[in-house]
Amino acid sequence: IEPQTGRYAGKGKDEIKGIELANSIYNNVDGYDVKLVKVDTQSTVAGTETAIQALIEMQPVAIIGAAGEASSLTISDYIDKPQIPTITPSASNPLITQRCRYYFRASLTESQMGEGLAEYAAEELGSRNIAVISIKNDTSTSALIDGFDERIKKIAGKRNRAVVMNEEIDNNFMSYMEMKKPDYKFKRVDSELSGKESDEETKNKLKDFFRSAVGDEKLIVFAQEMGKDNLPALIREAEHNRRMKEMRAQYERMMSSMGTMTEEQLNDMFPETEELVVNTDSPLITKLEALESMGTKKDEADRLAQHIYDQAKLAHGSLDSEGLERFLKYNTELLSKSADNL
Repeated sequence: IEPQTGRYAGKGKDEIKGIELANSIYNNVDGYDVKLVKVDTQSTVAGTETAIQALIEMQPVAIIGAAGEASSLTISDYIDKPQIPTITPSASNPLITQRCRYYFRASLTESQMGEGLAEYAAEELGSRNIAVISIKNDTSTSALIDGFDERIKKIAGKRNRAVVMNEEIDNNFMSYMEMKKPDYKFKRVDSELSGKESDEETKNKLKDFFRSAVGDEKLIVFAQEMGKDNLPALIREAEHNRRMKEMRAQYERMMSSMGTMTEEQLNDMFPETEELVVNTDSPLITKLEALESMGTKKDEADRLAQHIYDQAKLAHGSLDSEGLERFLKYNTELLSKSADNL
């Protein structure tokens, strides 16, 4: 039981690959053939409830899943009564196994991760003055902080202090701290994308190509290996760009009663940039590079590159009405061609 669609589909599909690999090696246990049945949680609590109930009706001998804390907590409400042994490969919230006798984990809990972080901070980095900033009412991070706190107390001989934030840290405060303490850097946890960066030659080639295709010579382009099942490109919003957006929104609220500036003036005062991260693992990018290198299909390559760029902006939520119209038009053309080939 794994998410095969929705927000956590990537993680769910990776876990399914591991399960299928194990099944290909150990497909017969004590003379019994092992058959896999997959159900989709759809990355939602409602989808998980439907999936686990359907799975229990099949009377499996064991269940593996699911990716995501919320789905795993939902599953734990259903498996005690039928007494089906269930293993979660990755969910780390300690409540998942504490509340169910038949739920087991193959991963560390958040509190165990906290203990490991404490040992690294104290023993590897040699830190003694440590503060932790967390979000209020987050059960998974509170367990991590408790584990960190207890371990630091044993190692450093004093209890660590946690700062609980009721709201986001003020931009001005972050900028002030970074100015006063150059070694301090504030970054949001989702400001980076995982994956190995490509070499400079590949990056520059893709940068020149996408800039030409979308008609933006200032477009910032990166190239990373992000897995063949992920989108061919994503928009990464850098920390400084997020701060610019938040400062602009704050300024507009402050100035709303005093008249508004023009869009051009606001853009000059709060310049924003976006970073296009191209997934070099994507088969579509490989095909695109082949089209571009042929030289004879430049128009087709440019249209496909524009479509990939529009898709990235659509996923990011920054595609304007003109771009959406262009995206839907080309998408309809692609669907018509696909239908003709059926």
